[in-house]
Amino acid sequence: MVPMRTTLIMGLLACQLFVAGCAGKSGPDKKTLPTIADQVWILTGGDPEVLTLPLSDKRPITLQIEGEIASGFSGCNQYNAPCTIKGDGITLGPMSLTKRACPDNMQAEEAFIAALSAAAHYRIEAHTLTIVTTDGQSLIFGRDGEAGGG
Repeated sequence: MVPMRTTLIMGLLACQLFVAGCAGKSGPDKKTLPTIADQVWILTGGDPEVLTLPLSDKRPITLQIEGEIASGFSGCNQYNAPCTIKGDGITLGPMSLTKRACPDNMQAEEAFIAALSAAAHYRIEAHTLTIVTTDGQSLIFGRDGEAGGG
């Protein structure tokens, strides 16, 4: 029979080894894995409601998430919204927008904001972010500097 003190010490030693093993570097370097946060994402594709509308050639529609705030350019105005990410789930809102009037891009902006406000899930594959809304619509983004179409 092993004394209780020896069993306790062996258990603590096993826990320390486990924690030390978990703290070691494993898998790809974190710098190579894209994350949704702390990057500028440029809208490159999506469902027809968003894509068939006239988008500005001068300034792309963007999304950037820093901490618990999503912000960017929506085709005419700057926007920001509280953002919650849990696992692959994402929710945004309520949205705040600047009040600039852009007759040529208002329809595109409204469609983008409506879709982004309904965000439910996201996935990142390579350098592409896809946000899927509660009604199944998709918004596809590329990372700034790597956006090449979707």
